[in-house]
Amino acid sequence: MGLYGNSCIANDSNIYCVGGSYSNDGNTTRVAYVAGLSNSGIGNWSQTTWYPQYIDTANCVPYLGYMFCVGGSAIYSGELGSVQNFSYYAPILPKGLGNWTQTTFYPADLPFGGCVISNGYLYCMGQNFYAQQPEVAYYTPLFKT
Repeated sequence: MGLYGNSCIANDSNIYCVGGSYSNDGNTTRVAYVAGLSNSGIGNWSQTTWYPQYIDTANCVPYLGYMFCVGGSAIYSGELGSVQNFSYYAPILPKGLGNWTQTTFYPADLPFGGCVISNGYLYCMGQNFYAQQPEVAYYTPLFKT
């Protein structure tokens, strides 16, 4: 059974992936995986702390030892179930992810988009074409002082 639509980041010597949809039925999952990275490729995958929501196409980025994920969508039996604007982060640990914490909601639904980090700010942009909404772009500091 294949998995597509998951969101992955690489941090130090590991790769971390969350969510996605199963190729056999199209249903979205909360599962998260970690695998080692080396010059010879990707090591064995193992499950880590599951994402709090069923999610496909989340926008995830690493920053200062955390994995931040914004938006995404939920798919059921191959059909769109819901578009998401929630945001979560989890500490990146050597053998997996720590507990997820919900943080500020993204101001718009973001089923497909992209996020980057620059100078301590998270920038996300994209479009909810399901609702025929215009493209949006927002930014926020990751850690408030």
